[in-house]
Amino acid sequence: MQPQGVYNLTVREEESRSKRSRVGLLHERTGVPVFLIYLSDLEKTKTFEIFSAEEVETLGFKAANAPDKAAWKLIKSFFESEGQHALVVASPYSGKSPLASLIGKDKGLESRSGIYALKGLVDYADLVVVPQASALLDSKSHRLFYAKLFELNLELDHFFILVDFPKTFTLDEIKAWQKSLAHANAALYYPWLLVDRALVPPGPVAAAAYQRNDTQYGIQDSPANRPLPAHAVPVRGMSPAELSEYNGSHVNVFHSLNDGDLRIWGGYTFTDRLDFDNKHIATRRTLLALKEAVHSLCEPFVLEPMVSDLAHTIDVSLHSFFQDHKKLLDGSQRQSFKTEVRVSSEAGDDVVQVDLQISLPYVVNQMTLSMALTG
Repeated sequence: MQPQGVYNLTVREEESRSKRSRVGLLHERTGVPVFLIYLSDLEKTKTFEIFSAEEVETLGFKAANAPDKAAWKLIKSFFESEGQHALVVASPYSGKSPLASLIGKDKGLESRSGIYALKGLVDYADLVVVPQASALLDSKSHRLFYAKLFELNLELDHFFILVDFPKTFTLDEIKAWQKSLAHANAALYYPWLLVDRALVPPGPVAAAAYQRNDTQYGIQDSPANRPLPAHAVPVRGMSPAELSEYNGSHVNVFHSLNDGDLRIWGGYTFTDRLDFDNKHIATRRTLLALKEAVHSLCEPFVLEPMVSDLAHTIDVSLHSFFQDHKKLLDGSQRQSFKTEVRVSSEAGDDVVQVDLQISLPYVVNQMTLSMALTG
């Protein structure tokens, strides 16, 4: 099933595009961002699938005013940073109520705007970037917006969100922003960057780094400390002590080395400080992707007859999946995964209980996944 309102801007067969667009470990495809942007010349939300900077330029050229053209330039910075594929949700923007415009409304499948458009794109993207939030919102509204976005994502339990800040923010302001706000499926990026002589927030450039890293190394590898396109330059430099202080606050920093080599310094999620298992981006994204893959593998069995060998059939499917994706797991462990499937009857219903134990890199204890299927 295709996402509602996604328009293919390139000449591709509709069937093959639909198959190609799905994300997840079962489709061997992760690191696809959806950008939420806001345009004053729109009357209703539109969603675009884009594959090149040239397509972005065409859309920007058609924009009716300078702010809308600037919004498309933010998307262009993703492709200028070697991003290859993105979805862009464009929602109507009212300058009279910026926060309300960015949050949007949910009036059902045919009429969703702002963050609620994400509900129709769970199968087609796994990253979220809102590049205008740091420019259109004041510090208080900026925090309220992300609190609402985090709340929605807890419900969806799918997207990983890349957060950036207003360009004038200091570390003290970032720390104040963080108070009583945390989300394991998010990461914070700083500072703003110059990309092709345009000043842009770091979110789109970070998204390109995620996509490139997933394609070349896999979701289990951290999107950090690898050379980035040389034409992106941070608006401020940092000493080693400052880098350590920002990373200590779980803020990932774009940093130019002495030879001009640009890298992301830090690979931390924006999780609670005591949540040690989920503090690394690679670990959290891998666990999220594994949970979704296991659920997708088990879901079809809900309609199967609960016969005696069903548990064995499910167990074989799971075992085969984990064998095929062992690179995601901790190879230093003698047994990096363990599956257990049981069929029982509870209150007249047949129930399949699936319990998994998996070892992930950088996680001390095995992590447990458990789900029950009722047939």
